[in-house]
Amino acid sequence: MMLRSKILIERPADEVYTFISDYQNDWKWRTWYPEVQTLHGENKGECVLLRAPHPLFSSKKPGQYRILSSIPSHRLVSRIDLEKITLIDERQLKSQYKNSTKFEYTLHIRLNGLTRLLQPIFFTELQLDFQENLKWLKELLETLHQEKSQNAEVPEAF
Repeated sequence: MMLRSKILIERPADEVYTFISDYQNDWKWRTWYPEVQTLHGENKGECVLLRAPHPLFSSKKPGQYRILSSIPSHRLVSRIDLEKITLIDERQLKSQYKNSTKFEYTLHIRLNGLTRLLQPIFFTELQLDFQENLKWLKELLETLHQEKSQNAEVPEAF
């Protein structure tokens, strides 16, 4: 099962990449995400699922994660293998103009074991949230920039 969507974000590619390449920010813009804690290494190793994306996928066994590809300000691909689900998360950026970035997000999901029977229901639920998540990301990054700009213009009181 694969989900893919694109959105134009009015921010420079390096700024968008800095935000989306930090997986600790995922909860800020994604309603459906697995929260994992890496046990060894930064780009590869064991991980433990702290919060399942759906109750069906909760797991006590350690999983594996690895960064498959990383090109700063352009592309980030990672893979997480857990007991009942495998995720390949692709985040690709293309600079459109000086302060404008096209963000393409693709999520490949492979359900394992009996959870495969629930794939149609799960896919429909996910599809509804997927595009909405990108809209939240766009709004978040553009709003954060506006707030920083406004705060920079206000002189500090003595």
